[in-house]
Amino acid sequence: MPIHMRWLNSPKNVLLFDYQEPLTLDEIMESQKLTLYFLDSADQPVMSIIDMTGLTRLPQRLLSSFPKLGSHPVLGHPNNGQTIMISRNRTVAHFGDIFSSIYKRIQIVPDWPTALAQVYRSIDSAGQR
Repeated sequence: MPIHMRWLNSPKNVLLFDYQEPLTLDEIMESQKLTLYFLDSADQPVMSIIDMTGLTRLPQRLLSSFPKLGSHPVLGHPNNGQTIMISRNRTVAHFGDIFSSIYKRIQIVPDWPTALAQVYRSIDSAGQR
């Protein structure tokens, strides 16, 4: 599966996603199901970092699949916290902006240092480190 998921830290409050090509809609939907397992196993809100720097193209029919992706229970899970997407690809970031404006707020950043700085600022402000 070209989507790899793992915890960033032992408090289990930051979940990392690494998206690689070739990526299909079915794999994105399957990752949503797996994310529910991770969120259910946490005892606090979980921030997500989605690394899309390995993508140069997106699955076909992604935009028309947004309603299905956006209505998945993972988005309303009580432990689903802030989401940060890393992408330097303008098309990928644009799709992230569209999804963010309709379904769930996603902060889009250009690189890992920016993503990690944002995560640790949020963790520190919530006293979760």
